[in-house]
Amino acid sequence: MDQELLSQLRIQFKRLRLLDLLCLSLAVLALSAYFIHRHATLAILGLNALLYLLAVRPRARGYQRDCIRASIRLSLGRYLAEAAYASPALDQAEVRDPRLVAVGEDPGAVTQKEGGRGLWRGREVQVGEVVLGNFFHSDAQHQRAEYLTGTWVRVELAQDTGLDCRLIRQDLMDPRSRAAYFGRHDGLCPTAQELPRWLREDWVVITGREDALPAQPVLSGLKELAGYTPTPMAMAVTGGVLSVYLHQRLLWRRVSLRQPPGEAWLNFDLLPELGRILEIARQL
Repeated sequence: MDQELLSQLRIQFKRLRLLDLLCLSLAVLALSAYFIHRHATLAILGLNALLYLLAVRPRARGYQRDCIRASIRLSLGRYLAEAAYASPALDQAEVRDPRLVAVGEDPGAVTQKEGGRGLWRGREVQVGEVVLGNFFHSDAQHQRAEYLTGTWVRVELAQDTGLDCRLIRQDLMDPRSRAAYFGRHDGLCPTAQELPRWLREDWVVITGREDALPAQPVLSGLKELAGYTPTPMAMAVTGGVLSVYLHQRLLWRRVSLRQPPGEAWLNFDLLPELGRILEIARQL
C-alpha cells in the first residue's frame, strides 16, 4: 500500500514536471520570436502566463497537498490501524472539554489544520494540528492575546480512570493567560498531592473533581515523553480520555517540486511522540 501511494505521487510529480517543461519551452520560443515578430512574442508570453495560472500552479498546490496528506497517513499508520487523513480530526468540544490549554470562549479561538485518525487496540485515536487563542488582561487597562500552535492527540482509554488531572509545563503558556483561563473554571485548582521533584519544579498540576494523580508508571512515561519532545507540552487524563498537546509540533513538511518523493520521504515520521503517548495510554 505504501509503495502504491508512492507510485501515485511520483506520477503526479512527472505530470507536473512536464507542464513545467512546457512553460519553459514557451518562454524560449517567446525569446526566439522577439527578434522576428514582437506581437507573436506577446501572444506566446500571454499563453505561457495562462498555462501557469490555470494548470501549473493549481497542480503544484494539489501535489503538495496530496504529499502532506499522504505523509500524515503514513506517519499515523506506523502506530495505528486504519490510519486515515482527516481535517478536522477533532470536534471543538474534544479540544475544550479537557480544559488543558488556555483557549477563549469564542468558536474562532480553536482553529484546526491538518489531522488524521485511526484505531489503537480497537479504540479511536485522533490527531490534529491546532491553533488555540486566549485573551487575558495584562494589567487593569490592557488586554493581550496569546496564540499557541501545535498538535493535539486524543486517545480513548479502555475504561474510566476516575481521574481529572492536568499536567502542564510551566513554560507552555504565559502565567497570566494560564491564571485567567483556569480562574474562569470552577472546581479546578492546583493539586495538594506530594509531587516528585521534577514535577514540582517545572510543571503545573491542576486537578478537578478528585485531587488524585496518575500512577507512577504514567508519570514516568510523561517524564520520558517530555524529555523526548523538543518543546513544551501538556497532558490531561479526564475520565476515559487521554489528551496531549505538543507545542509547535506541526503535521507539515516541506515538499520539493524539484525531486520526486523517495524512500527517505516514505520513512519520515511527522509525529514520533505518538508511540510514547500510546505507551502512556497503555498504563492507564
